[in-house]
Amino acid sequence: MAIRVILFSILTLICLTSCNKSKEQKDQMTRFKFSDKYGFVGVIKQKRVFINPQFDYAGNFYEGLAVVEQEGKQGYIDTTGEFAIPPHFDKAHDFSEGLARVKTDNKYGYIDKEGRFVISPQFDDASDFRDQYAKVKIGKIKAKINRAGKFIEKEPDKIFIEARPSY
Repeated sequence: MAIRVILFSILTLICLTSCNKSKEQKDQMTRFKFSDKYGFVGVIKQKRVFINPQFDYAGNFYEGLAVVEQEGKQGYIDTTGEFAIPPHFDKAHDFSEGLARVKTDNKYGYIDKEGRFVISPQFDDASDFRDQYAKVKIGKIKAKINRAGKFIEKEPDKIFIEARPSY
């Protein structure tokens, strides 16, 4: 166990000291796994950052937030390691174009960076937003929606229910 702690300390020290100190440095966070827990190390706004390994799962940072899992639920942390959106989703995906796809009660919806549902959970399957649109599925019906939850493209000869925005 002592060897693991020493190796972990050396790895952390190397990561923190190898960061470029130039004024043009970009924000960068790297996740790591230690003793079955995930944490992060990197540089944000020219300051070295270390987030202790405490998460059962961790994704990469996108749009300033990273998906993390604790006790079987997923949420989002900011670059200080604080929860921006507490873990209460069954599944959470990366932010894309200001919205994130999340799954709760076996349905997908979309949240903003405050954790508020912009489009309520109602889809059996869904994709991330790309070029202002996302692909969704309700039953066997597939469609594209815009950021307001309005259907843009529908399969021919299908009847759709408009996506319900969340208020």
